[in-house]
Amino acid sequence: MHYRKFSTYLRQTYGEKVYKIPISLDGTCPNRDGTVGVGGCTICSEGGIGFELHHAAKPIAEQLRLNKNHILNKYRASKYIIYFQNYTTTYRDTVEIVDLITQVDGEDVVEIALSARPDTLSDELLATLAAYPKKIVLEMGVQLFNDKLLTEINRGHDVAPVLDAFERINHYGLTTCVHLILNLPGATMDDTLQAVAILNRYGIERVKLHSLYIPKGSAIAQQYLAGELEMIGPMDYYDRLEEFIKRAHPDMIIERLFARAPETDSLFCNWDRSWRFLQNEFERRLEDKQIYQGEMYQA
Repeated sequence: MHYRKFSTYLRQTYGEKVYKIPISLDGTCPNRDGTVGVGGCTICSEGGIGFELHHAAKPIAEQLRLNKNHILNKYRASKYIIYFQNYTTTYRDTVEIVDLITQVDGEDVVEIALSARPDTLSDELLATLAAYPKKIVLEMGVQLFNDKLLTEINRGHDVAPVLDAFERINHYGLTTCVHLILNLPGATMDDTLQAVAILNRYGIERVKLHSLYIPKGSAIAQQYLAGELEMIGPMDYYDRLEEFIKRAHPDMIIERLFARAPETDSLFCNWDRSWRFLQNEFERRLEDKQIYQGEMYQA
């Protein structure tokens, strides 16, 4: 295996196929409601970032039932990770978050994932989540560790609170899954090398590497249509993935390498190719070049 795949980790850990079920909630984030900013990140659509989501107006129990039926029929999975995905789930009172978790928990649920921002993670919340009897994963859309680029996408915070959040999450023994977009407009290979070095330094257990996609209705969509974005090609993106994988800690779990977005909801995604095509092509490239995760890792 050339890199540590999420699917392999799940089978090894839980003894069978596990599927991630997204749950949609009405909500917002501090970068939308005026607490730290308005309008949200430029890369986020009005409905938040989400894929395979039901409408938030549907009760959680109904979303869960529909998704489980679909997954059982299509993928033959009977164990699940429940993922509260859109907006910022941790931008809620601790009691409400625990109530959400208990609504979806069950014997067939092995983990619960919460969308998070570093500025919504109080010590009270982290301590409460750490005491929960089931594994909780905080999914944090960091994107890149570059203050200038974070400002350009209107992230609403710089790198410093992210690093502080990593330290506090580690203190409470929780798991972080960091989301990175290695091909943000303006990003370079140096940003990729910096990102993997920081994840290694803080012992981040999981990472999702997203290729940039441009949701309809987002601020970045307007920039794209106006020709204001400089986009790299897929081979350049492959180069960045390679360097990331070579330097990543051998135990880091890589949940994905490419974005997944419905064609009807996006203006640009994966250079008009399917994520599966790109992943297969990239994995053949790793095989041909005999590249392995961690071969250049430095503690």
